[in-house]
Amino acid sequence: MLKGITLTQREQDVLKLIANGLSDGEIAEALVLAVGTVKWYNRQIYSKLDVPNRTQALIQAQRLGLLSSEKPDVDQPVIYHNNLPAPVTRFIGRAAELTALRELLHTSRLLTMTGPPGTGKTRLALQVASEVLPIFKDGVFFVSLAPVHDPTLVLNSIAEALDVTESGKLTLRDALKQFLSSKHLLLVLDNFEHLLPASSLVSELLGAAPSLSIIVTSREILHLYGEYEFSVPPLQLPDLKMPTPPDAIRNYEAVQLFVQQAQAVEAKFVLDADNAAAVAAICVHLDGLPLAIELAAARAKIYAPPTLLVRLGSRLQALTDGPRDFPARQKTLRDTLAWSYDLLELDEKMLFARFGVFAGGWTLEDASAVCGDLATLDVPTGMESLLNKSLLGREKGSADEPRFMMLETMREYALEKLAEGGESDHMTERHARYFLALSEEAAATFSTANEGVWLTRLDFHHDDLRAAFRWSLMADESSETSFRFISNLARFLALKNHSSEARAWLSEALRLPGAGAGTKACADALQWVGEIGIIQCDYSGAQALFEKALLIYRESGDQRNTATSLISLGEVAMETGDYEIGAAYFQQGFTIMHEFGDLRGSARALTELGYGALRMGDFDRAQSFLEQGLERYQAVDDRFGTSQAYNGLGEIALRKGELDEANRVLEASLDIRRAINQKWGMAVSLGSIAWVAMMQQDYSRAIDILSESLALRTDIKDWGGIAWCLEKLAEMAHLRGKHTRAATIFGAAASIRERIGSVIDRADQPHYAALINTIQAELSQAIFQENWDAGGRQSVEQAVAFALRPA
Repeated sequence: MLKGITLTQREQDVLKLIANGLSDGEIAEALVLAVGTVKWYNRQIYSKLDVPNRTQALIQAQRLGLLSSEKPDVDQPVIYHNNLPAPVTRFIGRAAELTALRELLHTSRLLTMTGPPGTGKTRLALQVASEVLPIFKDGVFFVSLAPVHDPTLVLNSIAEALDVTESGKLTLRDALKQFLSSKHLLLVLDNFEHLLPASSLVSELLGAAPSLSIIVTSREILHLYGEYEFSVPPLQLPDLKMPTPPDAIRNYEAVQLFVQQAQAVEAKFVLDADNAAAVAAICVHLDGLPLAIELAAARAKIYAPPTLLVRLGSRLQALTDGPRDFPARQKTLRDTLAWSYDLLELDEKMLFARFGVFAGGWTLEDASAVCGDLATLDVPTGMESLLNKSLLGREKGSADEPRFMMLETMREYALEKLAEGGESDHMTERHARYFLALSEEAAATFSTANEGVWLTRLDFHHDDLRAAFRWSLMADESSETSFRFISNLARFLALKNHSSEARAWLSEALRLPGAGAGTKACADALQWVGEIGIIQCDYSGAQALFEKALLIYRESGDQRNTATSLISLGEVAMETGDYEIGAAYFQQGFTIMHEFGDLRGSARALTELGYGALRMGDFDRAQSFLEQGLERYQAVDDRFGTSQAYNGLGEIALRKGELDEANRVLEASLDIRRAINQKWGMAVSLGSIAWVAMMQQDYSRAIDILSESLALRTDIKDWGGIAWCLEKLAEMAHLRGKHTRAATIFGAAASIRERIGSVIDRADQPHYAALINTIQAELSQAIFQENWDAGGRQSVEQAVAFALRPA
């Protein structure tokens, strides 16, 4: 049996009400507590009694004689000693943070709540203080230190809040320590960041008073022994990339705060379908910072959310004139940021401003290269200091290599300071040239074993690469730098499914004054974006780009790149049905690549020759080319090329009826493509695997796989691939006796092919013609044509939805 169990008075009260059958909510109401606080008491009781639940707690308490027949007098008001300011508005969200803080107060006597300016540290501290009032029998006391500018006066502020004065021979410091020595009490010291020299007082008080607990709010920790840092995050935000209905948007904490504050100035304000998206965008634009959201919502009386979102283009200019009873430093967002900035040392201020040049996150290596030439402060030390002061943050999920970031509101302020210091142009150029060099280093690894590592790194830096490209458009009239960015990054943009962005970059670069010079950089950009055009089935556009690149390469005598353009022109010819011309291009390209000893280039030419032979129905010749291409791709460890060759070999096995072998090779191709997250290749492999399932008469599996392939193809705008998938779905509809449905789907696919100039492979045309003839024979000519035309009138989205709809 457990011995020596002691429950506090409040724990005894809760236990007695549990014994009376009250729920947590009823206990909270009876004892004037928050439900979360009652649950906290429950856990304390269970822990002391060493039991897992209510029932066992009551049995154990009876056994130990801890339950008497007396009932707590719940009608008698309970008075808790405190000076906490009464909240004017309802506290929003933060359930996880409140739970964590209550738990921490049970194990840590010094909690320092840190976070960026405006993140709501004070409001959260007051809320948790109010919820733990019953725990501290001698009271909870709030000490506002924002008006205090002399660290020596922190002692006076605490003493004043506790009504402690000098007594006899005791100094104020000794009197305060003596007063606290026997007290079970919580102090909340608010806004400590500008008074850090007074940290030693906090340590003294904790040492003199064993039952004292302290919560500190500060932009920076106090660096004391036993201190526990709790980083206060911004409010929970919706993901603007995901379509979210208004009813779901209203569940996010940031949105709830905006609505509450908007209704405070405009009682008729309602979150509805017309304004929910704009409100969500406002909250995201303001980084989920409570202060910024409150300042923005105060304008709901004048501006509707969509208009307010536009006016928030400059957060710092728009968010001014906070409530009169706000502290002076919180009446505008700029004032709040200035409060923290003004506390920095001179070199820290310069480093903070320079970090504003990053559009996204960065590593220590990036920071040192771009920002690191300060005379007296090295970047690692300065970055650690700014991180400790909550002016920088650390990216989530960056356990391997720490990655750092700056909230957008903070970044805007940093850029202002950079301009004031006269460093904007210099730092912007330095940033851009660093990322140009990074893109060139990455491009050298493409199609090698290190490609995946570099693609991940470029993905992390995507926003900075965009910013660097924008700089190149404005700073370099010759357009050479812009073209270098495009050729370096086009493969990354395509593999990471940003193909349209690459094409837009090229259009902008070609409009620059010096773009017509016909340089190698221009040709490389044309060539790379042409490859993206093939993926997106813009065959005429791709052909025009390849022909321009070919002309430049030939005029400059660049034979290897001449071969690259020839092979690409061969791909266009094959897609549009010019098989003999395409094969001739491939052969020319192979001859040049072979002469140069370029294994990767000759592998590509051989693989394309294999696909060309496959399209024309010469499977033995196709297999020979593909096997030679595969051998060379594997020799240079080119995963993308290897997956391409595997897929071709799988299709040959499929067409020969070797279905198990086909499935094995196609799955190998898909595994590689999934590993490098290449959507186009994944979609192709999935389509071929679905074809195998269809030939095995496993129609349900085939439809499921085609559905995944269609989703990928729709995402990357692979219209030709969508048409191919629809044709397979139409064929399965016919095989299951749904002939009118098959005619409609075939009609939709034919319409898509006609719009993009795509043709069915010559090897497949006899089978396709036989299918159409069979369906026509099953239906009257009028009914067949009616359904065919109906499919042709469908949009791509409608056609896909119709084809995947259960019959």
